Amino acid sequence: MGIVRQRAGKLDEIGTTGLSTYGGWIDQAYIHELTWPAVAPTYARIWRSDPEVTIARNLYGALAGKVTVSWEFPEERGNKELPKPTKADEELLDFLYSNNDDMRGGIGQWVTDCITRTPFYGYGIWETVLGVRRKGWSSRDGWTSQENDDLIGIRDLSFRDYATFHRWEIDDRTGRATAWWQNDPPNDLRPLPLNRCVHMLYGDLSNPEGLATLEAMYRLERFKHHLEVTLGIGFEHTAGFLYYEADRPLTDNDKPWLRDGARYVLTAQEGNFLAMPGGIKATFIDTPFGAAAQMLESIRHYSVLKLALLGLQFVAISTMTGSGSYAALDDSSSIAMLMYNSMTAGFARQAGSQIVDQLLRANPGAFQGITRKPVMSISPITKSVALAELAQFVTAMNAIRPLGDDDLVTIRKHSEILPVTLPEVEEMPVPEMPTAEQPQPVADEPEQPTANEDDTMTTPDEPGELSEPVNPKGSAVTLPDSASKVTPDDAAAAVEGFKRWAKKNAPQYATLLDAEVEGEDES
Repeated sequence: MGIVRQRAGKLDEIGTTGLSTYGGWIDQAYIHELTWPAVAPTYARIWRSDPEVTIARNLYGALAGKVTVSWEFPEERGNKELPKPTKADEELLDFLYSNNDDMRGGIGQWVTDCITRTPFYGYGIWETVLGVRRKGWSSRDGWTSQENDDLIGIRDLSFRDYATFHRWEIDDRTGRATAWWQNDPPNDLRPLPLNRCVHMLYGDLSNPEGLATLEAMYRLERFKHHLEVTLGIGFEHTAGFLYYEADRPLTDNDKPWLRDGARYVLTAQEGNFLAMPGGIKATFIDTPFGAAAQMLESIRHYSVLKLALLGLQFVAISTMTGSGSYAALDDSSSIAMLMYNSMTAGFARQAGSQIVDQLLRANPGAFQGITRKPVMSISPITKSVALAELAQFVTAMNAIRPLGDDDLVTIRKHSEILPVTLPEVEEMPVPEMPTAEQPQPVADEPEQPTANEDDTMTTPDEPGELSEPVNPKGSAVTLPDSASKVTPDDAAAAVEGFKRWAKKNAPQYATLLDAEVEGEDES
């Protein structure tokens, strides 16, 4: 066998993908039944009706509804920081953002569609349908742009159902797929060029069909299905049976009575009864089903394995399995969020690159002088924090170092209950000190030891400063020359009087008087 040598240019691709292909079909599945297009109805049945797949699909859909899609410039390439974006770069960025809401259903609808299909099937095809962004222009299906800049934008990312797949168009030289052929009667067989589609891949980026999670689930789903069927038959048998005894030979007229009687009794419907011909006795016999517990455990086992393929085994902890700990639940859910965020980040990179290239080709005269292409990003999902855990965390952190406003805003955001904005705190006004001309009223209080009329004290206006001497009741007094020689009882009474006044009129000072002095000898 000779070696074929083909001259290749410096920019040509020399090798091939190495995929096993025949007639536009890719034969990489571990069993032939799971090869496209024959596998389409099998995958559709599992995707639509399998309980674990439905749980995962609904969970992914709920999470997808909470994300936001944004466009941003890469700040560096390798270790080299990129220069400031040009005006053309900024215009392209604004244009991409405007497409998010301008397309039918919005970009969020496509994200949900992508996340609930691609991980299960391994790939997805959405045709990029374009339109003119001009007032007065509308497509045949009635779409009209909200913009008016005469640019070509995306009016729809239209999904192409897996059931209509016919074959791939593959470049024989490189082994790469270039088009997806669709067979949807009564329409003609037609190719969809991949450079006019958003072609999403999961699991295997070298294969145009990706790597379907449903392929791995197929074997588990078969085992679980057969166990469920067997379990159902077993439970049906445990309903019991009728044992007949006859003291005479049975006639042809007796046999329909016996058959129908057994059927009516075992259906267990209200009002059913059994009437027997003369000479025949019927006894109801229970049948134990000893293997039921083991079969139920096997069914749960396969359910958990199916969920684990998507990192969602935490859903089964303490529900289907009946066992597990909070720590295991917390760890598993964290892994699930990590896998989900990694998956959506990959989808954003794939879709963003394809969308930007297609829009630039559709608008050849626009955005001249761009220096970099914006990249799409999908906001990650953060794991919800239990309020009890959040409270413990805040208490512990505040003990180490007092939390600032930025910290409190973040905490409120993660609580998902409290408003994110902090409430405004009014500054406490400094109270005006009473004077002789404007006495300060005192509220009625229970009788307690008070200072004498002649006892005096001072009230600080500001820290470190003393104001005019005042009486506890609010009237100004004049200190006698012998004030420095008052008795301890007189001083104590004056302090108590000031505390009573401060509690009502200057609480900050009352708090200081009641506080322990730092470094004070406890003895």
